[in-house]
Amino acid sequence: METPKMRAQRRALSLVELLIIISVVALLMVIVIPSLNKVDYGSKQQRCAANLHGIAMASLTYAADDPNENAIPVAPSESWGRKSPVSVRLANYAYGGRSGRGGPAPAAEVNSPYGWDAGMGSDHRPLNHVIYKSGFRGPADRTPLSDTRIDAAIYQCPCDNGFAGYHYKEWRDSRLTSYDHFGTSYAANATWIASDADDSCRMYSNSPYLRPLSKLLRPESTVLYIENAGRYCWTEGSSPALTASAEKPSSGKHDGPGWHSVGWDFNVAFADGHVAYLKFKGREPAPALPASLPACCATT
Repeated sequence: METPKMRAQRRALSLVELLIIISVVALLMVIVIPSLNKVDYGSKQQRCAANLHGIAMASLTYAADDPNENAIPVAPSESWGRKSPVSVRLANYAYGGRSGRGGPAPAAEVNSPYGWDAGMGSDHRPLNHVIYKSGFRGPADRTPLSDTRIDAAIYQCPCDNGFAGYHYKEWRDSRLTSYDHFGTSYAANATWIASDADDSCRMYSNSPYLRPLSKLLRPESTVLYIENAGRYCWTEGSSPALTASAEKPSSGKHDGPGWHSVGWDFNVAFADGHVAYLKFKGREPAPALPASLPACCATT
């Protein structure tokens, strides 16, 4: 027959066992949760890479049908000749996506240079017509504001949390994700050069932009698209022309420019269609523009 003393001893033993179980569970949580976070982190990075692969393959399809064989589509709103700072900047985002809401305040959502009224609505971004042959999921009667809310998920990095390092000040100040600010999380490799001997401010592409795909010497190592967080990962921002329109983060929130890690790691799509997750070596001083350039070129 069990005595009260024996019952008390059994209860005490059960409490000890319970404490041991709780300690083991807590230890397992400490071990397992970081691993689960790494799995989620890796999954999002792979989904981002899949997005870029889809965009790159759509670009190759576009180039095959384009008379000029442009892999990075040329948006109808672009004008070639005298370039303004805005038109050059738009080339990086006008290839595809939805209307962006970012830009100089106030009322940037309606008057955004990346939006509907600026000719950069979803219908005017050429790659969309390759990727979304059946149209977008969204309101049929799209307006400047409703076009900022359509589902163009292939252009959205799942880790896109907005400004991440050295980039345009207006993007940092808008506090929007790249997908919301520009209409896409990915920047096209549309870089330019200008000659100080040309007073017309005419600029020329020194990238795959405006070049036939078949004329690229090494498509396997020629960047087509990169996560927008890494667009300026190569420069310290010593160029006066860049520091006028861009700014380093003002707080410790964005110590690293990557969306997938604190470091120099970015998904990059190349002109042969493959995607790689690359670690950039770091920043180098950007060359200053010649003082003899006309004023319009110096601000481009």
